[in-house]
Amino acid sequence: MSTEAILQAFTLLEPAQQIQLVEDMWDRIAQSDEPPPLTTEQHEELTRRKAAYVSGSSQGRSWSEVKNTLLGNDGR
Repeated sequence: MSTEAILQAFTLLEPAQQIQLVEDMWDRIAQSDEPPPLTTEQHEELTRRKAAYVSGSSQGRSWSEVKNTLLGNDGR
């Protein structure tokens, strides 16, 4: 079945059914032991960040710093 045929069948479902189907599909993907492949851009970015970390030009941040920033507790 082609992607287009799947999408056409998807549009025939009620919105609640569409949401349930997407959730079920996501759960199956999450259960997979194989991680999704990286795009070229993602791979290049990871390579760049690793090189910056290894060279010492990027120190990174601790989880507590990141968490505080995300929660708005970083004093900014």
